[in-house]
Amino acid sequence: MTKSQIKGVGRVRAAVKGMPGRVRVAVAREIEAGAQDVLDTMRGLVPVRTGDLAAALSAQVDGDGLRARIGLLSRTAARERFYWQFIEFGTKGSAERNIPPMPASPFMGPALDLNAPGIAARIGRATGGVLSAGAALKSRTRK
Repeated sequence: MTKSQIKGVGRVRAAVKGMPGRVRVAVAREIEAGAQDVLDTMRGLVPVRTGDLAAALSAQVDGDGLRARIGLLSRTAARERFYWQFIEFGTKGSAERNIPPMPASPFMGPALDLNAPGIAARIGRATGGVLSAGAALKSRTRK
């Protein structure tokens, strides 16, 4: 499974946990809104043949509200839509079997990259500028 995450999240979460409850609530709201923005962008970027992959994408915010997961979150969804990897990363193809390569049409990584600066700015505003989230957060994708 591929993970895309924002670097520096651990430092941001630790800093937010030490802030007053109203600030934590405000940050949690912004993280939830940011997760929805990433999900909406993913759905807008994914190539659509049947719409099944886009419909299976979802977002989930953890109990403390300071972490979100976005994508194919259940094992069943990921297993039934295994082809998301071929869409996201492309394929090499096979000359001996006369299968042409398929170019990548990334939608997960770019959705996070496009929204990370806005999420960081929202967190900065929610903390009243105390937390310089914009400087601390960068997106990172790993396989």
